[in-house]
Amino acid sequence: MENFKLDLITDADLEEIDSWKKTYRDNEEFTKIIYYIMGGMSSDIKGLLKNLHDKNPIGENELNLVLAAKENDEVVGAIVADMFDRKTKHPELYIHFIFTKPTYQSKGVGKKMLTELFLNLTKYFKTKPQIVFANIDKTNIASQKLFSKFGLLTSGKETYGSNLAQFKADYNNILTLINLLEKEQ
Repeated sequence: MENFKLDLITDADLEEIDSWKKTYRDNEEFTKIIYYIMGGMSSDIKGLLKNLHDKNPIGENELNLVLAAKENDEVVGAIVADMFDRKTKHPELYIHFIFTKPTYQSKGVGKKMLTELFLNLTKYFKTKPQIVFANIDKTNIASQKLFSKFGLLTSGKETYGSNLAQFKADYNNILTLINLLEKEQ
């Protein structure tokens, strides 16, 4: 991944990602979660990403971020995250989704997207989070392993009708792990 970059998603990127929908639409749990988040409006990836992108920013204390990952200008993934400050001094980063183009799955794209996001948060948000969390489908072992590499561990909390397990970590610990991972390479 020599020419990898993470940028705000464009309409052209949404069209490319929409072509991957068969892979994700076959996942019944994923479709239910998208339908729930979209308030019953849609159950497709393009609709979800467009809705989240169009709501950027969605409020005074919350900001949606929808990024496309590209390798040599080819869209290979997308990541959706929110920053909440809940009017406290302890902002939280919530990672909604990571999508990887089917032909790029298990090739380090998810790891690269998370690394780039964590290292460049101030490019997109005013502040760095204190806590990072994500809700991961209990059957998605690959995602659980990926997030665990960054120090996000299950909090024991279940969400969306107990289909998902919440993973959580301190942001500073994530940066420490990223530094260690980069030294290993």
